[in-house]
Amino acid sequence: MVGSVLTPIMTAMLIENETAVKAGMAAPHILNGSFMSCFITFVGTGIAGAITIAIFLVGKREDNRSIAKLSAFPNCFNINETVVFGLPVVLNPVMCIGFIVAPIVSYTLAYVLTAIGFCPVMYVNVPWTTPPVIAGFLASGGNIMGGVTQLICLAAAVLVYIPCIKLYEKQQNAQDAASNQ
Repeated sequence: MVGSVLTPIMTAMLIENETAVKAGMAAPHILNGSFMSCFITFVGTGIAGAITIAIFLVGKREDNRSIAKLSAFPNCFNINETVVFGLPVVLNPVMCIGFIVAPIVSYTLAYVLTAIGFCPVMYVNVPWTTPPVIAGFLASGGNIMGGVTQLICLAAAVLVYIPCIKLYEKQQNAQDAASNQ
């Protein structure tokens, strides 16, 4: 629903950035279509690839680790259904918190890093399935700092999801113990 309103606006801003850069001027819009795909929806909506990484780092349950293993490769191409519906994130209040907070943290970090000049303004339209780091590099016109900024945002998203995974696994273990009694 939001995409039908947001996409034309963000695409127009991206085109204005591309036109400005081609004319030798600075790109005028930090927010644009490529910014959204590089820093808000990369590795899947809700930065769901960070869930997979968080499970590998702190997850102890074999069922969750199995889902993470299945999700790792698709996450590289922004496909997150295996983790979102397999874990599940959908209708799971604990995981939903991270699903909402991680993109906000990533957006804020990326915006600030772009505003201070650490990350260049995105001005190249990159396909949504382009893997992270490569997408940031390409969308910034070949500047490695676009990719580095994606890594920073991904790390921040993982930090958001780690407590969610720990709490979710604690709940799963309690449910298992209750059903075994």
